[in-house]
Amino acid sequence: MTVIFWNVRGFNHPKKQKNVMDRVEKLQVEILCLFETRIRENKAQDVIAQIWILWKKNLQFSVLKVADQSITIQGNLGGRNVYISAVYGSNSGAIRKELWNQLYEVNDLVGSNIWIVEGDFNVTAEALESSSFEDGHLSSYMEDLQNCMTNLRLVDHPFFEPVFTWSNKHGVGFLARKLDRVLVNDHWCEGFSNSHVEFQAPGVSDHSLAVTWYSHESLASRPKPFKYFNFWALHPDFKEVVGKSWVEVVQGDPMQALFCKMKRLKVEFRAFNKRCYSNISGKVAEKREQLERKQIMTLTGGNPGDLAEERQIYFELMDLEKAERLFYQQKEKVDWLLDGDQCTKFFHSQVAVKRKRNTIRVLIDERGNKLDTFDSMADELVNYFTRQIGTVNGNVQGCFDLFLRDLLGYALPANAKVDLVKVVTSDEIRVAI
Repeated sequence: MTVIFWNVRGFNHPKKQKNVMDRVEKLQVEILCLFETRIRENKAQDVIAQIWILWKKNLQFSVLKVADQSITIQGNLGGRNVYISAVYGSNSGAIRKELWNQLYEVNDLVGSNIWIVEGDFNVTAEALESSSFEDGHLSSYMEDLQNCMTNLRLVDHPFFEPVFTWSNKHGVGFLARKLDRVLVNDHWCEGFSNSHVEFQAPGVSDHSLAVTWYSHESLASRPKPFKYFNFWALHPDFKEVVGKSWVEVVQGDPMQALFCKMKRLKVEFRAFNKRCYSNISGKVAEKREQLERKQIMTLTGGNPGDLAEERQIYFELMDLEKAERLFYQQKEKVDWLLDGDQCTKFFHSQVAVKRKRNTIRVLIDERGNKLDTFDSMADELVNYFTRQIGTVNGNVQGCFDLFLRDLLGYALPANAKVDLVKVVTSDEIRVAI
């Protein structure tokens, strides 16, 4: 599914009409939003001339709300209930304030559903989003946009290509700004984790074309690097798992033995995590249902042993909820997370937003080629760092010990080599830690 938003001034011009249709066909667009079309009135009798939203007949969408600076449609996208708002903000900051009120009204209708807001806001959110950036001053109109995004919990969808989406195309007094943006709520990040946004070349317009794929090609499934989670240590079997693995004899010098034991322990930890904490949120929900069933049995006159079982299940649930909170806290790096925040949608939404922000879906190599598959990006990264640190530079020559000594103006005393190879004692380790 592909959705594009494009500010195309003067859609009457045949050249612009052809260019738009060529782009639509090439990108296989299913939902098209055009802004500032300036169609003559006799050619646009039943539409708002500044904002057009068109979708294919096979899609189940309907118009939810129409206003002078925004149109919102509602429908099914990928089997999910989705709200799409096309925005064209006024050039007047005073009139544009009404746009924020319109979005607040739409937010009340959206509720806890998936929402995406795209279009030309005609204002930047940060001072750095303008080529005329100087002192970092925020205007009141920029603060209006920031406040709207914060209050509605909308975030910029990570995007590919230029930061600036509009330019005045003047040779003298050139100015470029990010006036177009794609905003999503946390439900979008959870529901469409593989979505992708790209701002493409403006073509016949002065605004970049915004393309949104709700499900872009996902990266190939690869083994995940090992990560130690702190909550493992809270499990009563943790020390036993570590102890059984650690006492097994390993041949080699102490450093080699330590490396082999740590490597072997990773395998044990993976199995331990899969056995005890795999799908931690699911285990919490399952344990909570088990507790509720046991509570009903106790209250309906069960046998005397039900109360003890209920208490045991309750403590097991508390342990799982604590492990879940620590899991998301460490994964999301949210140090301010409180105990009362555990097991809430806020947990999952924060992780989903961060995962989307940190996912790299496109790379550009030194020849300007776009790489968007896992293998091509992996090869490029290996080649890049090989060129940086993995090749021999013939211009770099070695140096003698005496040269380094003269350069540093210092040399270790002769008896220092004894301390450098001396065995580290347990007391020294304890003092250092």
